[in-house]
Amino acid sequence: MELNGRGVHAEINVTPLVDVCLVLLIVFMVVGPRMTSPGPPAAPPFARAPGPKPEDRRQLLVAIADPQTVWIGDTPLPQEVFAERIREEHRVRPDAPVIVKADRRLAFGDVRRVLLAVRAAGYGDAGLIAEKSDR
Repeated sequence: MELNGRGVHAEINVTPLVDVCLVLLIVFMVVGPRMTSPGPPAAPPFARAPGPKPEDRRQLLVAIADPQTVWIGDTPLPQEVFAERIREEHRVRPDAPVIVKADRRLAFGDVRRVLLAVRAAGYGDAGLIAEKSDR
């Protein structure tokens, strides 16, 4: 088949494809870091100058959204079972850094009870997730 004396030339125009790929790349770069962490949604407390702590693949996330339930990663646990479960985690991963994510509306006693259970399990240090305050 000939068109104007030349053969048919079928070619894919890749310019729109590259444009779409670049837009998707930008969207994932913006949204990726803001994806939620495991556990329940919790608004962290404010701090004037929270110390930076890089994420570690080995870290163990403990989250508290309400006084009756404590989460270890994606697993919700009743407050009464949490102490035994965190001891089991320490037996399996004794060197894992522990990060506690607590809702800012919780009473200090609820967070303190979880921190004491983490320390009693054998973890010497636990970090708290905080949001930087402008005040």
